[in-house]
Amino acid sequence: MKDVRPEIPALAFITAQIIQEAHNSDALSNATRCVENKYQVPVRSCSVMNPAHILGLLYCLIVVPKEYWLHDKEHPIVAKIDADKLLRLVSVSLKSKAFETNPVYALLRHLRNAVAHVCFTLEDDNFTFWDQDQHTKQVTFRGTFTH
Repeated sequence: MKDVRPEIPALAFITAQIIQEAHNSDALSNATRCVENKYQVPVRSCSVMNPAHILGLLYCLIVVPKEYWLHDKEHPIVAKIDADKLLRLVSVSLKSKAFETNPVYALLRHLRNAVAHVCFTLEDDNFTFWDQDQHTKQVTFRGTFTH
């Protein structure tokens, strides 16, 4: 059997794009209403574009690649990331020591840890995440992405 782990991030991204296109064209409406009816939830209370979808995508786009490829701070993929562009996407309210020395790798590691250990909140258009010392539980990094 073929090892598909390296393909998971790309497949997740492509699947998300298909779902987004279907959602935008209203192609998912009938299927959504059918599922709402089947599980007896209020009509128009379900949406494919929900926090579970976003977090599943984050897991596939952040956790899987970090665990599979990015064990090294100097990995060529990390070097290709435009640090200025990436760092403009996030508001960092608590910086770790690692963030000060290598912000791109540290941000990816902190984001990976937050998603993997459910250290985040999703409120309105804000995704706030934090990393913490696994022994003391002291928060060592905090950042927010805003839509």
